[in-house]
Amino acid sequence: MVQDVNPDAEIIRLRAEACQKIIDDSFEGKVPVHVVINSLEQAGASPEEAQDYLKQLAERTATRDRVGNERQDGEAERNRSREATPDGLNDDEADEFRQRRDALKEQQHIRDEECLKKAADDAAWALLRSKAAMLQSLLPGPQSSDPAEQLALLLGLNSPSSTSSLPASVLAAAPHLTKLVSSTGDGHLDSTWKLRQVYSGDKAIDAIVDIMQRQNLEEPIPRSLWKEIVQDRFVNFQKLFAAMEPGYDHYDDPKDFHGGFALVKKDQAVAKKPVLTEADWIRVFGAWVVGVSLVYPHREEELQQYRRVVMELFRAVPNDPFVAINFDADVRARYAKEPFHMDDRNRLNVPLFAQMFNTTHLGTKRPASSSLSASNPKRANIPCINWNYGRCSDPCENRRKHGDCSECGGKHRARDVAACFAALQANKGKGAGYGRRAGVQSAGGGA
Repeated sequence: MVQDVNPDAEIIRLRAEACQKIIDDSFEGKVPVHVVINSLEQAGASPEEAQDYLKQLAERTATRDRVGNERQDGEAERNRSREATPDGLNDDEADEFRQRRDALKEQQHIRDEECLKKAADDAAWALLRSKAAMLQSLLPGPQSSDPAEQLALLLGLNSPSSTSSLPASVLAAAPHLTKLVSSTGDGHLDSTWKLRQVYSGDKAIDAIVDIMQRQNLEEPIPRSLWKEIVQDRFVNFQKLFAAMEPGYDHYDDPKDFHGGFALVKKDQAVAKKPVLTEADWIRVFGAWVVGVSLVYPHREEELQQYRRVVMELFRAVPNDPFVAINFDADVRARYAKEPFHMDDRNRLNVPLFAQMFNTTHLGTKRPASSSLSASNPKRANIPCINWNYGRCSDPCENRRKHGDCSECGGKHRARDVAACFAALQANKGKGAGYGRRAGVQSAGGGA
């Protein structure tokens, strides 16, 4: 008997197809019953698997015979019912007789169809049970109860994530590899790793992304970023923020081109929108967490606890949101390289200190005794145009006012309200005095 050692999903699928074809051919009379067992053995089936397939063949044959007998009995009954119409009936009585006969014929036809459908369903379920039993017997012991991995194997999406992915010849020559691929001992990280391995096949990724894009999310995510989330990779929040803008095509998969190249829309390939404020980060992080939690549900509590850490940092340094924003980007980049518990404060100390001592994001500040500020004390009351465009961080380099819309005076950036943003763009370049609010005297703004 051919016995595969640690087969991958493709070998399992091919073996199942070969065994099933033997059963189908025997059911159709193409293969004699007495050679079925030898054929299954040559196809690589184990004794237990062969028993399941023979049981399926017996069930299908018995069902076919039963349906055939019932059909013959029904046909004979119909023939007997149609053999003669009683003599001496008038036209009305003959019509009534024929109607009853037709009704009985229709009922028998419905019963025959139900029997055929039940036979087909029984055969399909028997096939699925036999495949599931075969896959269950091939899974390694510690992982045999993992429903995600069993489902992936059953659907042929991926091979199991264990030493079974290594050929026996490799393990024989390098037995130390067995220790390297063993469990980390951390159930949380192991669960993430198993799911990531299950999702790693191209078929699985595309199928999962299709499902995720059908979800009714408050902040939909484009396909390119869904693929990063499914593979547990780093997601650039600036790209995710840009994808939230109106008009962004969420079906942004690159189109295959010859020579290993792909065609990508230029505007979407370089699309980025800076995350500048606490509110920006909360919005983008919330969308990312929803996506991650759908694919890796066991991480939801971990990410909520991590969010608290970042929010504490926003509160600790209220005048410089980039400390918390850059801290988060650093943590997620470190996680992508080497996964860890993102809510483990001990693991967050290094990126935290790195940001606290990093002053490059603060920008160059002009001295308080700047002649520009001294000569124009009203400058601090003029809304910053660049801030309204989203291009200026706190504090304003040119000492202009942040927090007020340059067009309507509201507590928002002009870019965040369609009407204000349109007015801002229309007035761009008109020079001094174009602003609608009293006191807006310049289009230059501070950076």
